[in-house]
Amino acid sequence: MGSDERFVVLVGVVLVLSLMPFSMSDDAAVMKALRGSITSPGLNWTSADVCSWSNVRCDNGPGRVTAIQIPNLNLAGTLPKDLGQLGQLQHFDCRANNFTGAFPHLATTLQTLNINNNGFTSFPEDFFEGMSSLQVVSIGANSFSQWKVPESLKDCVSLTSFSAIGANFSGKIPEFFGSTGPFGSLQNLSLSFNNFDGGLPDSFSGSGIQHLWVNVLPGNNKLSGTLSVLQNMTSLRQIWVHGNNFTGPIPDFSNHDSLYDVSLRDNKLTGVVPESLVNLPSLKVVNLTNNRLQGPPPKFRDGVRVDDVINQGNQFCTNVIGGKCSEIVDILLKVVEPLGYPLMLAESWSGNDPCGGNGWMGIDCDGGIVRGINFQNKGFSGTISPSFAKLTNVTRLLLNNNRLTGTIPEELTTMPNLMVLDVSNNQLYGKVPKFREGVKVNTSGNPDIGKDKPSGGGGSSSGGVSGHTGVIVGVVVGILVLLVAGILLYKYCGKNKGGGKAQPPNAIVVHPRRSGEGDALKISVADATAAAAAASASASSPKITGRVTTKVDVYSFGVVLMEMITGRKAIDNSQQEENIHLVTWFRRMLLNKDSFRKAIDPAIDTVDEETLASVITVSDLAGHCCAREPYQRPDMGHVVNVLAPLVEVWKPTEPRGEDTFAINFDESLPEALSKWQAYEGTSTMDISSSSSSTSMLTSRDNTQSSIPNRPVGFAETFTSYDGR
Repeated sequence: MGSDERFVVLVGVVLVLSLMPFSMSDDAAVMKALRGSITSPGLNWTSADVCSWSNVRCDNGPGRVTAIQIPNLNLAGTLPKDLGQLGQLQHFDCRANNFTGAFPHLATTLQTLNINNNGFTSFPEDFFEGMSSLQVVSIGANSFSQWKVPESLKDCVSLTSFSAIGANFSGKIPEFFGSTGPFGSLQNLSLSFNNFDGGLPDSFSGSGIQHLWVNVLPGNNKLSGTLSVLQNMTSLRQIWVHGNNFTGPIPDFSNHDSLYDVSLRDNKLTGVVPESLVNLPSLKVVNLTNNRLQGPPPKFRDGVRVDDVINQGNQFCTNVIGGKCSEIVDILLKVVEPLGYPLMLAESWSGNDPCGGNGWMGIDCDGGIVRGINFQNKGFSGTISPSFAKLTNVTRLLLNNNRLTGTIPEELTTMPNLMVLDVSNNQLYGKVPKFREGVKVNTSGNPDIGKDKPSGGGGSSSGGVSGHTGVIVGVVVGILVLLVAGILLYKYCGKNKGGGKAQPPNAIVVHPRRSGEGDALKISVADATAAAAAASASASSPKITGRVTTKVDVYSFGVVLMEMITGRKAIDNSQQEENIHLVTWFRRMLLNKDSFRKAIDPAIDTVDEETLASVITVSDLAGHCCAREPYQRPDMGHVVNVLAPLVEVWKPTEPRGEDTFAINFDESLPEALSKWQAYEGTSTMDISSSSSSTSMLTSRDNTQSSIPNRPVGFAETFTSYDGR
């Protein structure tokens, strides 16, 4: 090779070396910078050759640092930004020291990272970008500001273990940790002592995670929802989910042969401890205290370490390990199993006798025998259990106004004493079974009832009510007087204020509803104040001026509801200016539960939590009826769907003979109304009546005349006192 050629080769080498970002001299310089940043060195880093330093390893060529492992050495200081220039670094471990400041970027060649138990104040959100070789990460117990799990972590497709215990994470646990994410090899996921909310990701189902830690400390945000996803995490060996707000039953662990450690304590789990957990072949440790677990206390095999499940916060039927529940308790637990063992029931269902003590929520007893099931208006979801049929003494089964799906079980037709079945306003479908003669079955408000399959929309229709509600489809203010004044206030208020009695109206307008609605009737009673308020509030609505739209009828209805709940007038000039108009004041009070309690008429003197729930239901309806825009107000069919189920809740516990206008709850509403009118001697049930108060105008653009002249003797203003 000639001199010219040698010169060209030399120049080429120089150029290549000058373009290389990471060189032998670079690694040495970075390591010396690291040494200089450690303020409490406990290391013997004095040699000029950095590869000879303790806790440092070099591979991949002379002087290339591949590992820095300096844990548990009581070191302090910060880490230099240049640490990322160690282009061959594969392992970095500085855990259990006193490092502070921002943690720097590192090379994408990294395979393991352990920095937990220091005082680092921040961590780059894009740190994990391109780190396809990273397998083990431990970054917890630092002083990070609150942050979310970085999206860049998704690049770590080789990840087998991710530990961020006490890393100050918030938000949701990302779906990408699960089986549908990039971490097909992830085995250990430790996210304890963070501030996550929401539930366990659905993507966990079918994942290969073996050790799952998501337990929290008191005061942290808590995870919620159910643990159902654990059922399909069959690779699990250890589960720590304690200290959260998980609800529902313990999942089925039949296929979890390797599961040895289960910590479920300090949640709100309900239902019976499943045999699949009791019989786990590898189980060594189980913690179940401070839940709302039901049924018999579980008996685990000898050698399994179990916490004090009986004496700490569960709802077992007996204190005897391995004992049994009564037959009626077993049946009731089977009944609520398809509902997911609702928490509100579990918190009340204690002991071995549903009729003993204060009784169980939703269970009506007579003489120590369960006679009725009242699960209406509870927001329950799930299906109707065939086990209801085993409650042979039950006469009333009320499941209305929930979110129940599926069909009505055929087994319910065999209940020998059943008189009333109400499943209205759910999301049921399918054929209605044929019950024996005399059983009243209400299936209204289930759009898919009678269909072979659900349509998928769910919910109840807002236009009118079908089925057994008959002529009460279009009930308006007159039925309000009958239902709310005669029932709600009857139960709550005891003696009438001042000894007065409710005065029924002397005139009631009854006329057919719009065409196409069969024999349905519309029954309305005028109240001057409510009508005035409605007309005033609807000034912006289209008028067709001798007639008012049906949406104004709805507004009037809402105003009267507000008057009855609060005992105030629709317009009260004695109040401060911002409180003169009842509707605007009521809307403000309804926004806050505490302030709303103060808005309730003091004469309603027994407002416990159950009563308050009913009053809030009616109040929400009142606010809906009085929406500013007419199109936002519901149809009266929807109003009936909301109010009718509350009849049973508001029904007086026993009749009061001194009340002339007492209501017979075994009668239909039209029958009760007829008797009421007959008492006054002014029955107007004849639709053909042509008195001035029943003037009917031609329907056009969904408008009707439904506000007659004020009946003689009717109060100038209608308040809750008048209703009594």
